[in-house]
Amino acid sequence: MELRIKTVVLFFVVLITLSGCAGNRPIVINPIYDEDFHIMKAGEAYTPVKDGYFIGNETLQEVFDVNEVK
Repeated sequence: MELRIKTVVLFFVVLITLSGCAGNRPIVINPIYDEDFHIMKAGEAYTPVKDGYFIGNETLQEVFDVNEVK
């Protein structure tokens, strides 16, 4: 009985290892801070503090599936 339990545990350890949980590609989650968001209006000049990208309201609604962008 003890050998059977060890075999099952070993099987699951090997399965988890080979399934990608211990892969070479780590998952990196970068936080998004309040200062990373700037509300902009059409026609206003703006000089950003950091390098980055502009995303319009239409794309924001599509990507984040929000109904209303303030």
